[in-house]
Amino acid sequence: MRNLHFRVRRLLALFIDVVIIIGIGAIVGFLLRPILINVGQNSYLIGFALAVSYHAITNSLLFKGQSIGKYLFQIKVISESGGKINIVKSFIRSSIVFIGYFSTNLEYPNPLEDLISVAVGISQILIVLMFYFSASCSFHDYLVGTNVVDIELHEYLRFNYPLKKLFLQLMILISAIISIYFGINLIVPQNHINSNFANKLVTVHDNILSQSNVLRASIGLSDEVFTILIQTKDDPLERHKLMVLAASNLISELNINDSTQIKVILMQGYDLGIYRSWKTYDHKYLAQEWLTELARNVNHNMK
Repeated sequence: MRNLHFRVRRLLALFIDVVIIIGIGAIVGFLLRPILINVGQNSYLIGFALAVSYHAITNSLLFKGQSIGKYLFQIKVISESGGKINIVKSFIRSSIVFIGYFSTNLEYPNPLEDLISVAVGISQILIVLMFYFSASCSFHDYLVGTNVVDIELHEYLRFNYPLKKLFLQLMILISAIISIYFGINLIVPQNHINSNFANKLVTVHDNILSQSNVLRASIGLSDEVFTILIQTKDDPLERHKLMVLAASNLISELNINDSTQIKVILMQGYDLGIYRSWKTYDHKYLAQEWLTELARNVNHNMK
């Protein structure tokens, strides 16, 4: 393994660790599936905790700075002084790496969402760039004062930007990107939806969410086709009834004509970020056909 280029060994070690994390996610998903389904979107936080914990624990002094991937490719994490890193520093180091991937799937209030997206994007770019310049010290290593080295040859190239110069350039880059981003949003005209139409969509959305087994719901309109996406807590015995109820509610609130197409997608499962499992059911009918299905359900209940 040592004959491979150091940068290649570090990437392969990361690949092995990612595969192991996916396996951990699959096991956790299998054992805790009902709980994860009820947790909903926040199951991403569980996935983040699993990924960070694996890397933090194995790369710390508890495992001599070697995750399973690093052990196989004979490299390890050390501090600037050459010693092993403690568990706290290892958790911070691992969190910097994974927060970019996991944060993109969480929901934040505006304008915080835009600022977080920009900051996370910059951090991920810096991780890649600094890894290119120094395989031993990427951005997360630089921030916490660590290096990744060969287990025997403690030779590594420290990223050689002076601290003040690096952060000055970083601040300029962040300021420029944020200015461009928000500047474009101010200059480019935004599409404003009719307020009355929007209020009716909110009413439909709230009616769907009021169902006891519904976790999340969204309504979209594209190419003259309405799409209703519903995520449920469990596998409802009357899936079709829930889909018909959602579609008919949309039709009645918006006074949709009979020839308009409405697609309803029902999802049941979980997404840890490191592993996901979904069951999806969908139907696409004309508005008139949805109303026919509603009438059948009503007649069936009256019998």
